[in-house]
Amino acid sequence: MTDAEGRALRTDSLGSGGWVVRDLASGRVALEYAVSYHLLAQHDWPAPRETAYADGVMLFTLGRPLFVGD
Repeated sequence: MTDAEGRALRTDSLGSGGWVVRDLASGRVALEYAVSYHLLAQHDWPAPRETAYADGVMLFTLGRPLFVGD
């Protein structure tokens, strides 16, 4: 995660509880993350309520939220 000027923001993982950003930032922040679908694949993915499709330009997903914040 970086701030609007490209500086890295420190974060702490809360495991399944999410993340906490330790540094203050104003304005927009950029967030990069990877999503693993291996757990879904082990259960005959895609399930009707969770699916993904990728073409040469975009990745589309439908399912549960990856993260929620306030």
